[in-house]
Amino acid sequence: MRLVVTVHALAVFGQPVLAGLFLDGADRLVQVHGANAILIGLLGLGQILAAILLRWPGRGPVWPVAVSVLLWFFEVLQTGFGFIRVLSLHVPLGVAIVATLLMLLIWVWRPRLGR
Repeated sequence: MRLVVTVHALAVFGQPVLAGLFLDGADRLVQVHGANAILIGLLGLGQILAAILLRWPGRGPVWPVAVSVLLWFFEVLQTGFGFIRVLSLHVPLGVAIVATLLMLLIWVWRPRLGR
């Protein structure tokens, strides 16, 4: 779960950088931004699988499965909004996705108390 969430988060954290570079005049980076969005969707599916394995047979909490499914759904929605250029929804949803992955990243890497 740590590996998948970390790679997923890195890909997501790169999106605002790519968008900023595109807005700064590097026009070709809009295609990289779009390709990275597809990668993020695939990583989201991998995160769902990792969360399921953490829960069954790992006996971990069930909430990471629910959060991962919702996150993936919103990432797919986000990608669609980006490709059809609905920036009024694309930008705030992107901020929410980044914040959610930051929280998951902190959760997977925090030391476990009472081991």
